[in-house]
Order: sequence, then structure tokens, then C-alpha cells
Amino acid sequence: MKPDKLLVSKPNSEFMRWLAQLKEFGFNYEIVIENGAIQRVYVREDDNGNWTGILYGRIFGSPHLSFKQTIYQPRILNGKLIIDYND
Repeated sequence: MKPDKLLVSKPNSEFMRWLAQLKEFGFNYEIVIENGAIQRVYVREDDNGNWTGILYGRIFGSPHLSFKQTIYQPRILNGKLIIDYND
């Protein structure tokens, strides 16, 4: 079964809780929306040198700022939210 993308016209309370938790922990995020559907979520956090949990992401570094960015693809599959769906 193919997963569905989250639609901005149909807010998902579980997804919104996840975003709130990210902010509570001090992370920043960027959501990519195309044709009304959430494609990806880029989550940024301070770079502590531990990159082991990143399957898809980027590491940014400069003399003044350093952070890691993890890329998530939230999807709905069988009525359940999957934060990091990989197709």
C-alpha cells in the first residue's frame, strides 16, 4: 500500500504535536509544501559531532555557526503517522 502525504488542508494533530515537541527541545524546522502536500521537514539542531542517526541530512559549519540538519518525510500509512517514511 502506498502512503499518503499530509495535506495542509487536513491538519494532523499527531504531526502538530511532533512539531511542538521539536520547538520545546530547541530545534528549528522548515517544512516544504508542494501542491498543498507536505513533502519534507528539515529539522536543525546544534552539531554535537554525533551524526550516527542521520539517514538523510546535511551538516553545516562555519566559524560562527554549526548545526546538523535531518530530513524527514512524514506520511500517513494505514491511518498512522510515520514521521520518517523512506520510499
